[in-house]
Amino acid sequence: MVLAREGLLEKARSHKVTHLFTRSKAFFQVDDSDGKSHQVAIQVFADTAFQGIVGAARGELDSYALAAILKIAETGSLQVNAFETDTLLEMRRNESLALLRATHPRINEVVVSSAEGAAHAGLKAAVCLELRKQGKMFVTEATFSTDGRADIFVLDDCLAIEIADSETDESLERKRKEYPLCVGFQIVRVYEVEEGKV
Repeated sequence: MVLAREGLLEKARSHKVTHLFTRSKAFFQVDDSDGKSHQVAIQVFADTAFQGIVGAARGELDSYALAAILKIAETGSLQVNAFETDTLLEMRRNESLALLRATHPRINEVVVSSAEGAAHAGLKAAVCLELRKQGKMFVTEATFSTDGRADIFVLDDCLAIEIADSETDESLERKRKEYPLCVGFQIVRVYEVEEGKV
């Protein structure tokens, strides 16, 4: 394999790549050796039965899509528009929003259910305040198109945060299984916060 730009492959291999999440696009954070972070989104389409049915469902590539990616690696050129980091963040947020029921999103508002206790509601508000400080967008009481519902759904990270007060690990696992496969899952337990463990 001869790269169009000398040293491109070696430089690429020196970066740390973190997969953020995948829906119709795969989102990554790439950190260079200088400590700078960059956002990358990749979307691959192929007109094959495998890619359209099986591959897409499993997040796998077929040989045709892989051949195109190898050609990009060989030449070091994609010849497409580069996106600004803000544009990629907006793309990630939109991909996350698409997982929710269309009638739902009240972005960056803390919605409290009448069934929530004071400790649960207070911790949810505190987590949301921290997310706002970080510049992240979220939806509370987020209902997915799969019928699962998360206490907090962070659009930037495609992450469901569950505030656990009295729930068992088994009930939380059942809840996680109701979420779309691409959604990350984090539990914040009320008692751990009260004991200073978080």
